[in-house]
Amino acid sequence: MKNEINFISSYFEKKKSIRSDVLIIGTGRWAHIVITEILLNFENIKKIYIFGKKNKLLKDKFKNKYKAKLIYINSLSNIPQQIKNCIICNGNIKHLPTAIKLLNYNYNILIEKPIIFKKFSQINNLIKVAQKKKLKLYLSLPFSYAFYIKSAHLKYGMNKNIRMVNLTWSDKMSNKETNFSKRIISFQKDNFYHFYSILRLLKLNKKIKFENKNFFKKTKNFIKFSISNNMHVEFKTNQNAKKRIRLLKIKYSNKNELEIDFNIPHKPKIIFNKKPCKIYPSLSGKMLKYQLFSFFKKRNYRLHEFKYLKGLFKLLQQL
Repeated sequence: MKNEINFISSYFEKKKSIRSDVLIIGTGRWAHIVITEILLNFENIKKIYIFGKKNKLLKDKFKNKYKAKLIYINSLSNIPQQIKNCIICNGNIKHLPTAIKLLNYNYNILIEKPIIFKKFSQINNLIKVAQKKKLKLYLSLPFSYAFYIKSAHLKYGMNKNIRMVNLTWSDKMSNKETNFSKRIISFQKDNFYHFYSILRLLKLNKKIKFENKNFFKKTKNFIKFSISNNMHVEFKTNQNAKKRIRLLKIKYSNKNELEIDFNIPHKPKIIFNKKPCKIYPSLSGKMLKYQLFSFFKKRNYRLHEFKYLKGLFKLLQQL
């Protein structure tokens, strides 16, 4: 956890040094969230440019409340010269073509998940362009549970081999935000980003053997694959459940079991061998501000860089 603590400390020490203007592509729900985080945490950013349909709610919410000005532009060819960083929050199907266009215009980009693509080569080509031009290419994975899941695993797992990882991710039928019936991407696929991020926290992603074409099994609400002969992972989803569930279970080689209920992100429940354990409130909270900080500072933050997420996109291609 030392690297994570150092990163958070660096954020609080250096966030005031972030002064460059930024461009937001899109005016929907996620654009709201990103703009709010920028305004609350980076007071020296003076101008936030927005490309997208004018949103009265967006305008009224931030009017005269913060120092930064919100400025709409009507064309990507009219991006002010001082802009170097762009955050893509438009419609899901537009994420990839917008990223291609902005990289060709020589901008660092942070993209909201998910990415809609047909072939892995599309992702690989995007990464190659960013590397050739020495531009940042980040994927937005702002998970509030990351630090305390890793911390609990290190403390209670005691460096024992993992035998099974099971994540249950369900939402209520009445939750309009998770109504995927008219969306271009399935509930399962959209939330697989969370599952893969947890595998990365547990350092299991590098052990996945993609050469074995039969290792991956799926149904509409269930995904299971073997990382090795003795290690299996399962992802259960349900978009029409009676209640919201965010539950991670880890079984170890010494038969110990760790259970983390993060249904309420800032009040996780940690149970080790059926006994409640200490939680880590100092390590919970939104990670988006740290992600934005690493993006603006052009730091090498592996949790979000595309070139370290090839395994994720290879798995997504099978869903």
